[in-house]
Amino acid sequence: MKLMLRIPIRWQLIIMVLIVALPAAGIMIYSGVQQRHHAIRDARADTQMLVDRIASEQRILAATAQQLVVSLSQLPELKNKDAGKIGLLLRNLLKLNPNFNVLFIADRSGVIWASTLKNPYPKPITINDRRYFKNALAAGQLSSGEFQVGRISKKPILDFGYPYKDSRGEIAGIVGVGIPLEHYGVILQKAKLPANADMVLIDYKGLVLYSATDPAGHIGKLSNPVLFKQMVQGPDADTSVAGGIVSGAPQPPRYVSYQKLRLDGERLPYMYIRVGIPVESALAQANEQSVKNMTLFTLVLASALVLAWLVGKRSIADRIVLLEKASQRLARGELLRCEVNGDEITAGVGVKFQQLSALARASGLGGFEWMEGIPGNLGGGLRMNAGAMGVQTFDQVVRLRFCDQDGNIFTRTPAEMEIHYRSVPMLRQNYAVSAVLKGRPASREDIDRLIVASAAKRRESQPVAASAGCIFKNPGPVPAGQLVEELGFKNFAVGHARVSEVHGNFIVNDGGASAGEVLTLIEEIQAAAERERGISLEMEVQIVGVDA
Repeated sequence: MKLMLRIPIRWQLIIMVLIVALPAAGIMIYSGVQQRHHAIRDARADTQMLVDRIASEQRILAATAQQLVVSLSQLPELKNKDAGKIGLLLRNLLKLNPNFNVLFIADRSGVIWASTLKNPYPKPITINDRRYFKNALAAGQLSSGEFQVGRISKKPILDFGYPYKDSRGEIAGIVGVGIPLEHYGVILQKAKLPANADMVLIDYKGLVLYSATDPAGHIGKLSNPVLFKQMVQGPDADTSVAGGIVSGAPQPPRYVSYQKLRLDGERLPYMYIRVGIPVESALAQANEQSVKNMTLFTLVLASALVLAWLVGKRSIADRIVLLEKASQRLARGELLRCEVNGDEITAGVGVKFQQLSALARASGLGGFEWMEGIPGNLGGGLRMNAGAMGVQTFDQVVRLRFCDQDGNIFTRTPAEMEIHYRSVPMLRQNYAVSAVLKGRPASREDIDRLIVASAAKRRESQPVAASAGCIFKNPGPVPAGQLVEELGFKNFAVGHARVSEVHGNFIVNDGGASAGEVLTLIEEIQAAAERERGISLEMEVQIVGVDA
């Protein structure tokens, strides 16, 4: 402590600024780490999602292709090798199935005798060297192809073949269907992945069927051998961080997701779907945000240190001046201040409820009518959250100014306080100074009508004799006044203190009643409620002294 007293006030403030800044720096660093973790998680999820989507679409295409070729293989025109009718049918079917780019029929020797593409060559086109042709004849089921360039279309294509039988039930050839691969690039664009994300479709030998980045330089070429080996030896679907080497040059690490696709009955996958996002791209936004945060934090910290050094004394002095002014305002009578600002009234705790109601009426503000006729001031209403006619004081409080037992002034909103029915715990040890109360624009006629209605209701339901108002809080199951009457205490008296015949929750003074008599009557009612109903009646009034 003595050491701190010897340190100049400016250096003390700088030390305080640094101490305060340390947690903020820690939070920012932690936040940056969390952002990186989230970016990594999102990148992995994005690659998995895109792979799943492409795989799902490819499975649907393969299933559609299978349905189509199986249906074609059953046609009698096919079995009878009616090229004219079959050719027309194939062209019509292709129009109905735009996801395919060719339909064709080949005999057992591999010669295509019907196709949706016109043969520009003088000789028939044969496909007996194609993988899907050989496997379809050998396995007798739908078989997949590999990377190839169509002999007529001259475009990369992935074909499927299905055997058909002649009228004798012998395999006579295959029905083929070709699937274009360019449309998967549109899926990648719509996915809105980070820059430099790529998607590659690879056949069973490792040849690139389609590449979203530099198609001309990759399609038909061997894919990254390291990544392809990992996929071949790995599970059917996986996500990992991978690098690899291309043309002898190391590649930057990527978050890579892949999935294998197989046809039923085939051992090898006919397609590998791989999507990769560079680690650097995935973390770019998180890193950029961390840099921005740290830059802003550094600027703020530097500004705070400069201000602490330059205006330390003045800032402290200004705080002292503010405290002096606050005490002076209290001395000048802030407790009795009452002024209107728009639809709000700022009032000190010494202002009576009737004054508030009258000021609100004169200013055209509604919502204060319930205060008319209550013999108390705002301070008491705030202390116990007083209310009437279904309204409580804190229903209208916007802000509360109060001081603690050391004289420090604070401001709170109701949302920052614990408020209960007829109880505000914070004001048991602190002292309300003033409050801002909210009203609503209303005509004087409407206000007068509510005041008259409120007064009439009081006259009908409350005694006019001297009393301290409602004695007990409503216990919940039944209103306190009704409970007192049901217990038989209506008009019951102890000395000159009597339960009102108008309202059971009022104890009136018939003239000369002492506090002791009132308290005795209260105790008898509480005992009866506990004994006969098991209800603990709590007092609403505050007992500050007893004059027997």
